[in-house]
Amino acid sequence: TTLIRNMIRSQLRDSVLAKVFNTRVDSLQLLVQINGDFGLDTDGRDKATLLRELNDFLIDQYAQRRQAVLIIDEAQNLSAEILEEVRMLSNLETDRDKLLRIILVGQPELRDILAGPGLLQLRQRIQINCHLQPLNVNEVREYILFRLEKAGNSEALTFADDAVEAIATYSRGIPRLINILCDYIMIDAFSAQARTIEGAVVHELAADLSFEAQYWDSKPLGKTKNAPEQAMGADGEVQALSRDISGQTKILSVIGSMNKRLESLEYMPV
Repeated sequence: TTLIRNMIRSQLRDSVLAKVFNTRVDSLQLLVQINGDFGLDTDGRDKATLLRELNDFLIDQYAQRRQAVLIIDEAQNLSAEILEEVRMLSNLETDRDKLLRIILVGQPELRDILAGPGLLQLRQRIQINCHLQPLNVNEVREYILFRLEKAGNSEALTFADDAVEAIATYSRGIPRLINILCDYIMIDAFSAQARTIEGAVVHELAADLSFEAQYWDSKPLGKTKNAPEQAMGADGEVQALSRDISGQTKILSVIGSMNKRLESLEYMPV
């Protein structure tokens, strides 16, 4: 999504755009969204009318030498039937050119859906297929430093090697999860007045937040270096609850400490 927004700003300024972000829809609702984003009136239109008016609009844009582009984000939520409807939109063309360029953006599940036997014709129409891999450990470090620099101070915190490795492990290299985990790390560092982040701190915070269960719907990772022991046994459910309560208590304590620091900074003489 971030890359698409950047592409819109840098590459598609002169194009006529329709952007669809709500993909839990039927074919009629999808057409209403597309036509509406192109600026067409959709009130009371049936599917045939929407398609005819969309085709007329695209021909008019083509006559003005303006490229029409449809971007569908979160496309993995579209059913195979709706994706087939999208394929039909790609058939809107002149004798020489396509009237509509279509960009599908989605999570890895989209690749699995497109691999289905019923979507062969759609796959044959895909000219460019790009899959973004998760960040590796070195890229996670560069990403964290980049975000710190954009925030105004790349030296605000120093992340030890084992801390970066732990962040990469818990986030699986997904930038959104790196952001979430680092937000908590920075709050904790501010509360503790720490400037260096060690791996043990990351492991402790991830355990307190039940990070694996919360963001990956899985059990905690196996014991790693500097990772806290995980209690096992028949009363594991009670132990997990106790750990969650302990984690919440610590987070509340960190927030309380942070508030005290903010108050002290507020009243410091200039």
